[in-house]
Amino acid sequence: MTHFRMLRRLLVLLAMITAPATAQGPIGFTPSLCDPGNPNSTGASGAIAATGSEDIGDQDVTLIASNIPPGQFGYFVGSRTLGFIPLPPGSVGNVCVLGLQGRYAEPGQIGVGPTLTLDVGSIPVPTFPAPGEAIVAGEIWYWQAWHRDLGGSNFTNAVGIEFNAGGGCPSNPQALASVPVAGEAYAVAVLRNGARIITRSNRSGPDAIQFIDARTGSLVSAFDASSGASGMRTIVTTPSRAVIAGDAGPDAVQIFELEGAPSRIASHALTSDAYDIAIDGNNVVVRAGAGPDAVTFYDASSGVRTSTTASTSAPSGVRAVAIDGASAVVTGSGPNFVQIYRGHLGSWALSGWYLLSSAPYDVDGAGLRYVVRASGSGNDAVSAVVGVSPFPTRFFAAASAASGARAVVVEGTRAIVTGAAGPDAVQVIETNGLPDRLATYALTADAQDVVAPFGTAVVRTGPAASDATTFYDLVTAERIGRFASTESTNGQGVVCVQLNRVLVAAGSSAQLFEVPTTGPPVLVSTMPLGASSVDIAAFGGLSPSFGCRGAVVRTSAGADVIDMASGQVTGSFVLSAPATGPLAVAAVGDRAVLATAGSVEVLDLAR
Repeated sequence: MTHFRMLRRLLVLLAMITAPATAQGPIGFTPSLCDPGNPNSTGASGAIAATGSEDIGDQDVTLIASNIPPGQFGYFVGSRTLGFIPLPPGSVGNVCVLGLQGRYAEPGQIGVGPTLTLDVGSIPVPTFPAPGEAIVAGEIWYWQAWHRDLGGSNFTNAVGIEFNAGGGCPSNPQALASVPVAGEAYAVAVLRNGARIITRSNRSGPDAIQFIDARTGSLVSAFDASSGASGMRTIVTTPSRAVIAGDAGPDAVQIFELEGAPSRIASHALTSDAYDIAIDGNNVVVRAGAGPDAVTFYDASSGVRTSTTASTSAPSGVRAVAIDGASAVVTGSGPNFVQIYRGHLGSWALSGWYLLSSAPYDVDGAGLRYVVRASGSGNDAVSAVVGVSPFPTRFFAAASAASGARAVVVEGTRAIVTGAAGPDAVQVIETNGLPDRLATYALTADAQDVVAPFGTAVVRTGPAASDATTFYDLVTAERIGRFASTESTNGQGVVCVQLNRVLVAAGSSAQLFEVPTTGPPVLVSTMPLGASSVDIAAFGGLSPSFGCRGAVVRTSAGADVIDMASGQVTGSFVLSAPATGPLAVAAVGDRAVLATAGSVEVLDLAR
């Protein structure tokens, strides 16, 4: 057991001791984005933990912040959005609870160190700066504690809780509706609140874009597009906006208002096909092919295009754009370049660029920290762009080329970068300050997919291998588990996560793992699937009677529903049409959406 993981476990145990007697035990997870927090005047970092129950009906959640300077006051901050802002004015801590942020700063909610405690079950909604929204099943909420310290202030780390309605997974998922699509359903998305399903066809026509009521499966409205879609990412959303991209034409980028009946508030032309799209808040960036509008930025709130940049280079790889706050990184082939953009007063400008010896393959970033993986091997296979610098701070070599559906994940100040089989197929990079490569690990087969939930990274290889699934602690940069598989992966997404459980689909079977707070990961079960897996999505309860934490695996023949708690396949669904597009399944609450050739299938999981 590493020192950090032992410390994290001790903090949870401390929370159990100091919690009210009604608490049922530690709950939630610790996002590594700002964990641990910056030390305060006690010499230690403030730490937050939660106890009680994740079931909404219990109304039993208590937050405990420890290591607060004695005599200093503080309060908790909550939100449904996780991000990263280092050292806000007047503070020596980091903020990672962002978005529509509420403060528990009313009388009776403010505490004094060394320990702050709040019964969130009895006060479910923060009331400042504005009345918030009640916590409902299916949502993930995050909390930090702010506190005074030596004339300034500081923050603890964060705790996240995914709430459910209790109960188990159903055993008989049913077809709710089948909505015809002209051509093939190329991309599907489900809004977090479960109210809307959005689809994009690979063809033009009056119903190229559709909005479907997730509860009834009925078509709400359809919108035309003059071209089809062919990019890597086509739909991005916020709670109030959807931005949908397509191929070259007068309406290649469309922005929709989602409050009430969906309405199109803007359409923008592109002279080449949209390849990749990303959103952060109201800021949207689209990477198209070479041309006068190869890189375009939009304000999702107003629908206005805020800037345009020409490029003689086409995009490449699996992801070509990443945006966070007032910065963005855009990649392309041709001269093999990486571009860095800065946003200022509503517009965006190119602030720097650099070349790579091979075309970029994947990019990810957060908190002004970005990492780019080149498609080939060489001394600049991995590059890091950190802080406000317009140029890469450091390059790292790789012995093999990139591969798979994802090759870079940045979480907090750590990045995990993967590639094809070789001695450094997995690299753990520290991006804070001068970037540093903390560790490298070999894989006996090419990496296919990588995710990094709750400070633990999971890598799945494409071919079957003795180390087909490997786990890494991003804080210590240690490999903490490796598992064999006789199945090769198929499709794009092969890994999904529900809190401390990880489901990996490969071929005609799936493996469920548990990642405990202490000790190595454990293989819980291996389950047969009805056919070869294509894509995978996790879901959670939104209706009062539905508390299942599960996953839907889209297979070549239909879908299998898996209970992530029991590690069992609880139901299957057969489709005659094959899966299509880069995203073949989306799920939330008690609904799943399957993309097929000629239709969008809506499943009711609460049966």
